[in-house]
Amino acid sequence: QNWALSFQDAAHGAEVFGQLNEEQRLLPLPSMEMLPELTLALGRTVAAGAMAAQRETVVKESISEVFVEALCSTFRVAEDLGDEERLTLLWRVAKLLFSMCDARIAERYLRSDVFMDTLGMLEYDDGLPLNRRIMHRQLHTQQVRFIHVVAFEDANMIDSIHLIFRMQYV
Repeated sequence: QNWALSFQDAAHGAEVFGQLNEEQRLLPLPSMEMLPELTLALGRTVAAGAMAAQRETVVKESISEVFVEALCSTFRVAEDLGDEERLTLLWRVAKLLFSMCDARIAERYLRSDVFMDTLGMLEYDDGLPLNRRIMHRQLHTQQVRFIHVVAFEDANMIDSIHLIFRMQYV
């Protein structure tokens, strides 16, 4: 059987469609409360060698603007609160995202708008003692310098050079 829905206005229809779409997500949106579930969901995807369709869905969800913004926002809140448990979970999330070995994920999380948050997440590796952890953001801001050996007119070329450097760094 086929069913049809009718709404009085487009906004209400979009709201219902958004809720239905949200129910079909494989990954929960990042938040302080959902980090354990998110870590488990990503871990299952990476460890199980998920089917291509499921993996593709996880990649698309993880690079969506709403997901990226929620992840970065959650990181900033956890860091402001000094919540080591959540910061460790965020490190695991970042590690699992990069473990998927998908160029779209790498490119999205290494773009300049979220790069410092990504580096920040990677600073909380619980496998290393505090005095041995690498302060990636400090290293990047204080020691890394981009020197123009050849002048480039194209801003996209410079962005590509920076992205390649960031990929090599991570």
